[in-house]
Amino acid sequence: MPRLAPYLVLASASLSSSCSGGERSGSPAPEAGAPIEAGAPADCVPAATYAGCTPLYTPTYDEVFKRTFKATCAEGGADCHASTAKKGGINFDDADEAYASIVGATRSVRPSDASCSPLVYRLAATDARIRMPPDRSLDPGEQCAIVQWIAAGAKR
Repeated sequence: MPRLAPYLVLASASLSSSCSGGERSGSPAPEAGAPIEAGAPADCVPAATYAGCTPLYTPTYDEVFKRTFKATCAEGGADCHASTAKKGGINFDDADEAYASIVGATRSVRPSDASCSPLVYRLAATDARIRMPPDRSLDPGEQCAIVQWIAAGAKR
């Protein structure tokens, strides 16, 4: 099973993009882009690992969508979640459709529970079969913005 790194990329001063040693729920890790089943147990990241991180931008859905989800996951060479691919049933071409999908249908985001949101687990993973995006880790500030948006209730 893949492990999280000693220093989750979301940790404040000691941000690092390598991972291992996190807590796991015992559920098998989903493949990258695979839908998260509603009610399925999540692999949780200890909440203290991202306490005090500094977001790259204001952690609102509109900013997360525009600056990370759409720019990184649907455009710019990685179109895993564009209308042409829709991996895991997620399309980041449209902000409203994407929100309904990640917060509702796929439960990739668990509002107010960033540490157990499957999206946060995948952002922190080092295994390319699980990590999103699969080719590289997001900038720690981008990850922090996503985590803070989720922790604040993942409001639209």
